[in-house]
Amino acid sequence: MPAYRFRRAWLTIGWALVAYTLYVSLSSSPPDGPGWLSDKLAHGLTYFVLAAWFAALFAPRDYVKVGLGLLGLGIAIELLQARTGYRYAEVADGLANLAGIVAGLAFGLATRGRWLAWFYRRLAAAVS
Repeated sequence: MPAYRFRRAWLTIGWALVAYTLYVSLSSSPPDGPGWLSDKLAHGLTYFVLAAWFAALFAPRDYVKVGLGLLGLGIAIELLQARTGYRYAEVADGLANLAGIVAGLAFGLATRGRWLAWFYRRLAAAVS
């Protein structure tokens, strides 16, 4: 895990991504995605981004906790969707979430979490 100068800000952004995921997942009228993005691909990509984001902020020894936390989030969302009356739970959604989590954590391991530092350098260069 690289040491980030603005780690607290990066964590805040990560939690904002989680909050947005909750909103979209439980909303009665979620925003439409692009036509090419299937529901299951959207699940997988969402959890890939969340897992890769948090993998960049935590040490690999914490990846199991990150993965279990995200899996718990996905299961909780599916259970809550089943209770809304306007959304429904699907096992396939949970499997797509799990695939995204595994891929995101594998990406975190492969990049040693340094992708976020790369992103930050590009962002800083673009705004300066």
